[in-house]
Amino acid sequence: GLKKYPSAPDLQIGLANAYKYCTNDAQCSIQLPPDEEIEQLYKKAIDAKEKAKIIYWRDYDDLSEFYIYKNKYKEAVLESEKAVSLSDIAFIRQAELLVKLGCDEVVEKKYREFKSRLQELNSIKNLSMENAKSYSSIESDIDGWQSELYISNRQYDKAVTILSNYIQDVDAKDNADDVFEQMQIRGKLGDAYYGMGMVNKARAAHSMAVNPTNE
Repeated sequence: GLKKYPSAPDLQIGLANAYKYCTNDAQCSIQLPPDEEIEQLYKKAIDAKEKAKIIYWRDYDDLSEFYIYKNKYKEAVLESEKAVSLSDIAFIRQAELLVKLGCDEVVEKKYREFKSRLQELNSIKNLSMENAKSYSSIESDIDGWQSELYISNRQYDKAVTILSNYIQDVDAKDNADDVFEQMQIRGKLGDAYYGMGMVNKARAAHSMAVNPTNE
């Protein structure tokens, strides 16, 4: 690939990703180049795609993940910001990254901004079904992640509010495809109730998580 097309940026990113994932794989037998060379693969490819105006949010996200693997969180945040500027989907990794940096307040602010933007998008009548489904999926991921942050910070009441509202939305849609999602969310809701000392509600939520069709 790269020997025949040395300037192909997507191939460069693909090779860099292979090196990146191999770093954390004990069974990987590939002789890895120095981290600086892997980083340059990303940077050269991204630079080429920026100049050609074919840059994709995941290109920045891939480099951000590489920096996370190397514990270079400040560099990771910079690349993550670029990814978020191109796609809301990248917010999920950025939120996780900011938590690692201890920036809980920043995450909460970004979370509120993200939810507000989703509400605006949901109000657009001509939003295609595909895009609506995509944003709905992102929203559920963010709600689940944000509730976990609240639970880990022992802010159980905030977690209960988010999870309860989300369950109401899912139940209103009555979509069989959301059953597994309901199980996960109800399980987290049970954890939050336990944290608040509301044992009966916690048991009820966990029971529903195990058997969501048994109302």
